[in-house]
Amino acid sequence: MNAAARLEPDAARLGRRAFLRTLALAAGGGLLAPASPRSAPRRAEILRAGLVVPPAGSRSPAVESAVRGVTLGVEEAARTGGLFGREIELRTGDAAELLAGGGVAALLGGWDEAGCRELGALADGAGALFLNVGCAAAALAAESAPGTSHVEASGAMRRSALAGGAAGAEAAGAVIWHPSLERFGAAQLNERFRARFGAGMDGPAWAGWMAVKALWEASLRARTT
Repeated sequence: MNAAARLEPDAARLGRRAFLRTLALAAGGGLLAPASPRSAPRRAEILRAGLVVPPAGSRSPAVESAVRGVTLGVEEAARTGGLFGREIELRTGDAAELLAGGGVAALLGGWDEAGCRELGALADGAGALFLNVGCAAAALAAESAPGTSHVEASGAMRRSALAGGAAGAEAAGAVIWHPSLERFGAAQLNERFRARFGAGMDGPAWAGWMAVKALWEASLRARTT
């Protein structure tokens, strides 16, 4: 008995058209079956940083400037994050609360020697990083917790920078950034800062911006948050 003869009884019961449709689907190896649902899009990884600053009404001009620098750094990182499947999020508040409930990878801040030591110890105890953007105490560099990095220059570094200057020059005469800088992309950074905030970028603002940039690029290179 040939194949057509064996299939004819089924054809009679189902009706020729229905039977042929069934046979065609079987012969197609399931190619006409509904496609499997697409996998859910991968969620972007989020790098969370915690900014520790005094309340808005009690901040010094230097702290306010550093906050603007941090803000610009976060905004610029966020614009590039989509290219790498990553996001950045800035949280502001108390250091202990940020570390306990915020899931932050790093703390940014430090406006005096005691504050820097405290933030460094808290971050280190929580397995996070601390980036000092505001304290120039020279002793901190040698005594810091392992996860502490100093973006702000120490007084000793400023004096070294002025070593070839006029006799009696004070360390305060050296700055880590100036709005008149132009080389190596400085002019473009100064322009972006001025366009965003209507003021020139000074040392504290640059320290805040650079702290975010260093943290963000380290995360991208390490491929982890």
